[in-house]
Amino acid sequence: MTTSQRPPRKGLPAASTVGLVFLILALLVPTVFSHRLLNSDGDVARHLVLGRHVMEHGIAFPDPFSHTRAGETFTAYEWLSEVLFALAEGLAGLPGVVALGGLIIAGSLALVAAYLRPRLEPLYAIPAVFVAAALTGPHWIARPHLFSFLALSALLVLATRRPDLRRHVGLGVLFAFWANLHPGFLYGLAILGAYLVGRVVEDRRRLGPAVASLGAASLGTLVNPLGWGLHLSIVHHLQDQRAFEMVDEFQRIDVTSGYGILFVGVVLILAVLLLGGRRDLGASTLLTVGAGLAAALVAQRNAPLFGLFALPVGLAAVGGLLGSWRWARLEKFRETLVRDDRRGTTRPWVGAGVGVGVLFAAVLAREPDLYPSASGFDPDVFPVEAVARAQEEGLGDLRMFNAYAWGGYILHAWPEQRIYIDGMANFFGSDLMEEYVSVINGVPGWEERIRERGIDLLLVPPQAPLVAEAVASGEWRLLHSDETASLLVREDPPGPEPAGTA
Repeated sequence: MTTSQRPPRKGLPAASTVGLVFLILALLVPTVFSHRLLNSDGDVARHLVLGRHVMEHGIAFPDPFSHTRAGETFTAYEWLSEVLFALAEGLAGLPGVVALGGLIIAGSLALVAAYLRPRLEPLYAIPAVFVAAALTGPHWIARPHLFSFLALSALLVLATRRPDLRRHVGLGVLFAFWANLHPGFLYGLAILGAYLVGRVVEDRRRLGPAVASLGAASLGTLVNPLGWGLHLSIVHHLQDQRAFEMVDEFQRIDVTSGYGILFVGVVLILAVLLLGGRRDLGASTLLTVGAGLAAALVAQRNAPLFGLFALPVGLAAVGGLLGSWRWARLEKFRETLVRDDRRGTTRPWVGAGVGVGVLFAAVLAREPDLYPSASGFDPDVFPVEAVARAQEEGLGDLRMFNAYAWGGYILHAWPEQRIYIDGMANFFGSDLMEEYVSVINGVPGWEERIRERGIDLLLVPPQAPLVAEAVASGEWRLLHSDETASLLVREDPPGPEPAGTA
């Protein structure tokens, strides 16, 4: 049999760049980064509790979780994402939450790869996707903002398509879902607006399609249970800037940190490439990169969003420049990547990634001890033992002062207890947050503040100044203490010594 007569080899189809990115991340994120997904932020547990509550009571209800804001109307802006995470937990416990978070992250970066695939050779597109992954990595937390990652990546693909009816409808549908998933849809509208204005500057004939696209996206955001009320409520909460100033993710990037150095390095390299390939530079690229960079410089939580939209748009603009570079030692490797990507498929590998995520969750739901970091909250991060002791002692009826970062965990693990505060800074407001800071630091007057609130239970880190102050006052008994948490209960102040005692 001649070579030409040999039957084709059977086996797995080659993976496209998009399929390869999705599969790698679907495997990597839940296994390597499961601890980050669950334990980097106390709000993970809060959102799971909210998701269950929304399914029973709707998206607006009198606050049942805290004693400091009891009865005030709470609106679950992120209701759909919270419900999805809660459903994942209901089906497979915390491993289900980890698996869902991993699939969202994998999908977000696969969409970035899908955008870059026709615009950038795989030799550059693949590293670019993993640079975007590095920029988003510190925010790989199983919270609703992950859905903004996915929606923004979908916007990247949709906004750059031919401006026809399908694009307009697609944008409307995307933003309808986005408005129910996370308030990041406002960022999406701003970035879409910047990109479309740039396209109009490049060609005025694009004005009509640009207006139609932005209009469809804006109308899509009204498809939510509150209508315009959603937008007004978000703007209302944004007015309390003091509350946001006290939350780390709303601070500016620390350029001396490892992440800050990475971000600055990426921006500088992109700037050099854009200047080098200025013949390919257009207003849409300038405005998109500029708007994304400005938002990232205002608040570090926007840096990942820069990596998911502005960075790919900028790199696509210099695709011709990068494609003209030839490295002799990498030429065969480059040709192999191009060939495999052209003949590669996407859907089977995406399906395999989804299957891996489902299998991961199903196995750990039955055998959580196989991988504890994906199956429970870390007792070195959250007050697991202290809460268990408080439940044993039947202290659920006492009013509690708790550490800010632990509020969500307490709601999840100790549902009968009402908290003092948690990570919902926009709901609790700056006044309570400032009170919290003064109390936990043992600032003079802390006793009066918590006595006025009827607080008889303290659950804070052992190194908090409040612990030493409370013990020294003689009114508090240390019921439990470990390396993570101290639990103190109020006692009656000591009375005078009986007569005749030494």
